[in-house]
Amino acid sequence: MNFTRHTRTSLVRVAALFVVLVAPGEAQDRSAPQKTTQPGVQYLNKDYGFRFALPDSWKDYKVVADSWSGRDGSSNGPTEKGPIVVLRNPKWTKDHPTQDIPIMVFTMAQWKKIDNEEMSVSAAPIGPSELGRNSKYVFALPARYDFGDGDDKEEVYAILNGHPLQPL
Repeated sequence: MNFTRHTRTSLVRVAALFVVLVAPGEAQDRSAPQKTTQPGVQYLNKDYGFRFALPDSWKDYKVVADSWSGRDGSSNGPTEKGPIVVLRNPKWTKDHPTQDIPIMVFTMAQWKKIDNEEMSVSAAPIGPSELGRNSKYVFALPARYDFGDGDDKEEVYAILNGHPLQPL
């Protein structure tokens, strides 16, 4: 679906109102800082130029390479592609997956297309959320990164609330 900026804004407002009125406990759990990110564990990505702080409990984290694809709405196939750097909790197993931290990497030109609603990278009615940027790239979370089966989402929310991404 291709929503206008006004429609997307309205959908976001309705969703926010739902969270505030219908599910206040859930909203408080997600936004309340539970643990600050400790600078002891650092992921450094020299290729894209960013650093990401993780708590000590993520000491033996894994990095998984993935990719995103985007469409401009006028073509049948993807018009743009790019990387996703996935940080995986060391407790993750096939039988007990935990919540990953996927970091989408966009060029400035790609991000401009997303910002101008000229390209979509998911079926969600909202686009990715910017985590930070340097002179070449914009780093963002996918709109529905936490809709999967992974456990320990609260820990990831706490990590993200600590603003762990530092552009280089």
